Amino acid sequence: QRQSGPQVKGYTARSDWSDDPIDVSLLQLVDADAKLSVGKLLVRDIKVGQSDLTLALKNGVAKTVFDRVDLYGGSGRGQITIDGSNANVGIAASIVMENISAEPLLTDAASIEWLSGNGRLTLATNSRGGSERQLVAALNGKGSFVFTDGAIKGFNFGKAIRGLQKGELTNLATTPAEKTDFSELSASFDIVNGVVTNQDLKMMSPLLRVAGNGQVMLPERR
Repeated sequence: QRQSGPQVKGYTARSDWSDDPIDVSLLQLVDADAKLSVGKLLVRDIKVGQSDLTLALKNGVAKTVFDRVDLYGGSGRGQITIDGSNANVGIAASIVMENISAEPLLTDAASIEWLSGNGRLTLATNSRGGSERQLVAALNGKGSFVFTDGAIKGFNFGKAIRGLQKGELTNLATTPAEKTDFSELSASFDIVNGVVTNQDLKMMSPLLRVAGNGQVMLPERR
């Protein structure tokens, strides 16, 4: 059955969230303090370059501080804490990425292939649960991004608006050869129980300005 309402295009759907219990028993085997230097790392589909980090593990709680991470042409810093002291796992993260190339990062992280640019991303989240699905449904936090000197691929806003002014609807379709260049694309968002809400999406270019808002329901993948 076809869903009503606007549908987002330009991404690849992935499988559903897992209900398998998260096994953090390894965190409870030892206590440790370590400084690590990693040349290359793959986290899911995200490619991480040279990284310097500090790991503190005690009583099933692991705190990792990233002093510097080379990431998609830019750098990142922050910390991730995993509380594996009981079956209800707690995860908290605070991350800042600067001078990041948007296109390869979003392609690897979310299968979004229609946005390019360079910019800054911030993210602070926390959650607790016994499975991946529970963690997503309990996710809370906030974040923001600012991309500059980029483009939205597949659609030319200026051309579409000029067509509408002439009563033409043919320019509303997405085409791989078209794009909309922008000088800045920015947004901030809040996350409450897995629902990401944005109220201040803004895109600026020499020819036009676009504003927007919306929601991403992570538990339902909508």
